Amino acid sequence: MDAPTRDDPDAPEPAPSSTASAAVAPGPATTRELLPYAILTGLCGLLPVPIVDDFAASLARGAMLRRVAHRHDLRLDRFAQRLLVRASYPIGGAPGQIALSALRVAFRKVFLVVNVGLRADDALATFVLGHLFDRYCRELHRRDLDGEWVTESRAGQIRAAVDGSLRGAGSAVLREVFARALGSGWEWLRSVPGAVMTFVGSVIRRDEKGGEESVEELLREEKGFFGRVADLTAEGIGAVGDDYFRSVENAFDESMGNRQRASSGGGAA
Repeated sequence: MDAPTRDDPDAPEPAPSSTASAAVAPGPATTRELLPYAILTGLCGLLPVPIVDDFAASLARGAMLRRVAHRHDLRLDRFAQRLLVRASYPIGGAPGQIALSALRVAFRKVFLVVNVGLRADDALATFVLGHLFDRYCRELHRRDLDGEWVTESRAGQIRAAVDGSLRGAGSAVLREVFARALGSGWEWLRSVPGAVMTFVGSVIRRDEKGGEESVEELLREEKGFFGRVADLTAEGIGAVGDDYFRSVENAFDESMGNRQRASSGGGAA
């Protein structure tokens, strides 16, 4: 599918460009920049509002991806974004979530404990998605082929490569790091119901683009909380070391290389 034109109402505003930004490539998105979105994704899954919880999580992922694309003067096709923000269940969590949904009312305490673990998977997957999407924008995007757009077809390759990277790497330790972060985040959800309900209400009332703006508004208004949790999570990630991310990056690069060669007729994926 072709990228939306500038007349397409679904197309995002052009990313600002300048001679300076063209001369000096931006550095990678930092762990500290990506973590608030990952944490919010996990917390959205703890909202006691069926359907809205997963939709809100997808908006948090979308806002993160758009920020990363903007950082590298790229534009993210809406169709591409919808492909990228779908929930990932790299450890086979989807059937478990379906079963757990029946426990949401009858066994709330049990559900919360187990669901924090599942949503830690979501938060970790979102963080890795942001990290690898930033890597794609910074090192692998071909402007000679795709111009300033991350297209739907390219997003399909990215999504498959990200999912394959998640399945192929051992993430148990990092999962625990995110589970602890979400455990502390649950206390915030309980202590500031006004902010949470305002966010949920805005997600319900607004369109996709407006919902992403609601994500950014919440992260700004609750910057202190998200900053503290992000700092603690970053410490946990730092203690794990670089081996996990190095293995994820290698798997992603290999998969993207195979898929790009296949799409250009250079070999099978």
